[in-house]
Order: sequence, then C-alpha cells, then structure tokens
Amino acid sequence: MIFMMTESHVQESVSNGLISSDKCMYMKWGEDIDYIEALPELPRGMNYTFISTGKAHRDFDTLCQAFEGIEDAKLKIYTGKKWGGLNYKDILDKYKNSNIEIVYSDEINKGRYNTILDFLFAQMKASDCAVIICKDVNFGVGYTAVLDSMACGLPVILTWNKDNPLDVDKEGIGDSVPVSDIQSLHNLMQRYVNNRNIAHEKGIRAKQLILDTYNIKRVAKDILQVILS
Repeated sequence: MIFMMTESHVQESVSNGLISSDKCMYMKWGEDIDYIEALPELPRGMNYTFISTGKAHRDFDTLCQAFEGIEDAKLKIYTGKKWGGLNYKDILDKYKNSNIEIVYSDEINKGRYNTILDFLFAQMKASDCAVIICKDVNFGVGYTAVLDSMACGLPVILTWNKDNPLDVDKEGIGDSVPVSDIQSLHNLMQRYVNNRNIAHEKGIRAKQLILDTYNIKRVAKDILQVILS
C-alpha cells in the first residue's frame, strides 16, 4: 500500500493509470511534536514577526510587495538562492531592508542547533505568523510548510490552492488569499498585526490540531491499522 498526503494525489494517480485504487490511499501527514518542542528556545523580538520558509513555487514578489508599509512588523524569509529555474536571490535581494530579513539556505549559521531543520523550527517558534505565498499551480504546494508552522503554534496565511487538504479558513487556524493578490495579502497581514490576540488564538488552534490529528504518533497508529487489517 502506498500512502499519499492528499486526496487529489490519490485521484490523479489512479485516473492517470499510475496505480490501482486498491494499492494507494490518502493518509494525513504527521509532525513529530516532541522533537519540535524539545528544541532550545530563541528570544522573541519586539515587533510582530512573519516568517516564510520553503522553496517550491514561492511567489516572493507578491509577499514582499504586500509587506511594504506594514508597521511594527518584521518579515523573515528562509529559502534557497535558486529553485526550479527561478533565481530567488535576484528576486529577493531588491527587497532586503531593515524590516525584511532574507537568509539563503547555504548561508545559515546553525549556531547551537545540530541541523538546519532544527534551526528553522526554532526560528518559527520565535515568530508570530507563517506566510506561505505560492504561485498559481494546478497541484498542491506549500502543504508541509503549513503543518510545520502549525506545529510551532503559528497561525498561517497562505495562497489558496484547491489541492491543499487542510482548509485553514474553515479550521480557524489562519486565512487564505487569492494568488498574486498583493492588496488582499497586505490588508490581511496588517490585520494580524493590529489584532494580535485574535491571530494568537488561531495559532493555539493550529497547535491543538497538530496534537489531536496531524502528529506522527496518530498517523503511525492509522498506518499500522491499515497494514494489520
């Protein structure tokens, strides 16, 4: 049995003849919450901090332009210099300023952390909101970044995508915005800064959803049940 992380992956794989329906099924992704919570804490800054991680199909022009004019806030971006033919460094370097911190994966100084992944999770835990803004593609993108952010107790602002198996709006753990909509994203980010308690409550619900459903122990039990059935 092959387990896939979205229902659309299953449907497309079966309809394209890549695999039969009796050999694959949808299974929720599981975060290792114990590992994340055990990481050393970083101090929080005074300003409200948005954080963006990941590489695949990211729309950094929309993100950085939307952030312009947001007061009492900081944007931290951790990504690669290049991905899929796109030169992210060329795109991002023109936005770098005192309020937008851009760190490329090959420049990360892990410090007291053992791996870059440890470092990134620690940075997320010290932030206030995750922003996962992607380009218009006809398949799910940014989903693992969503779950990573939730496990760190962050509300999530993301680009709407029909194949994302988790509806952040419906679950009350964040908000989605249309693709390439700079003004809507700007307004939403400013709303989070202005209403920090409401945004924080979304983050609490996000963390609880990980604890209840999207965690490695729960998923392991579900997989074991399928194997033994």
